[in-house]
Amino acid sequence: MERRVSLLVLLKLITGKKPFGLLGLLFTAVSVFILFPVTLFVSATFKEAYENYNYDEIIAKGTDVKAVVTAVEPMTNVSVNGSNPNRITFQYTDNNRMLTDKFQTFDLDKTANLEPGDTIAATTYQGQSVLKGIEPFHFPFGLFLILPTIFFILGSIFLSIALLPSLKIFRLYKRGVLKQGTITSLVVNAGMPATGIGRKVFVDYYYTDSGGARIYGNGTTTDFSILGEKKVGDAVRILVMPDDKEATCLLPEREAAKYGWA
Repeated sequence: MERRVSLLVLLKLITGKKPFGLLGLLFTAVSVFILFPVTLFVSATFKEAYENYNYDEIIAKGTDVKAVVTAVEPMTNVSVNGSNPNRITFQYTDNNRMLTDKFQTFDLDKTANLEPGDTIAATTYQGQSVLKGIEPFHFPFGLFLILPTIFFILGSIFLSIALLPSLKIFRLYKRGVLKQGTITSLVVNAGMPATGIGRKVFVDYYYTDSGGARIYGNGTTTDFSILGEKKVGDAVRILVMPDDKEATCLLPEREAAKYGWA
C-alpha cells in the first residue's frame, strides 16, 4: 500500500539538492514566467502587421499591381556593417480601393534611388502586399529568444540533476518498507564556505535482509538533531523498496510524524 506523500515533499527534496535544485527551479521559473513572456510581449508590441507577411506565398499566389511610392525612409534603429535597411511606404488600388502598405528591405541597390511618386511593381494577396523583385528584410526578433532559451536549457539541466535522485527518494517515501538499520558512520558536510549552503549529515548504515545478508546503504539528512541522538552502532529507521533491496533511504522522521507514515 502506497503512502500519501504531498508533492511539497518532492519540492523540498529537489530544493534540498543544493545548489542544482535551487538553480534549476530559479532558472526555469525566470525563463518561463518572466523572460519568455516579456520577449513575446515586446515582439508583439513592436512588430508591425506587414512584418508578419509571408513573402513567398504572396508572390506565388498574389496578383501583380502597380504601386506608387509615398515615402522612403532609412530604419536608423537597425544597422548592419554601417548600413540601414529602407522602409518603403506605397499605395496601390485593389478592387477600386486605395490601400497603403509598407515594405522593409536591405536591397539598397534597388531602392537607393526610389523617391515619392515613383511607380513600382507590387503583388497583393488577401489584403497583404509586397514589393516584387526586392528582397524583404525582417527584424530578427528571434534573437531576443536566445537569452530565455539559454536560461531554460540551463534550468532544465540543473533541475534534471536534482530531480532524478529526488524522484528515487520520493518513490521510497511512497512505497518503501520500513526496516531497522544500524548506523556505521555519521559525517557532517559543512556546505559552501561562509554561506553554509548545502550543510547536511551523511549517514552510512546497513540492514539485514530476510536471508541474513547485510545490505549497506547511505543517505543524508538536514536534521542535525541526529548528531546528538545517535551514534555509530545505534539503530536508525530506513525505507527499503519492496522489489529492490539495494534501494534504500533514511526515514525522514519529521515528515513521518507529520503525515503519519510510521
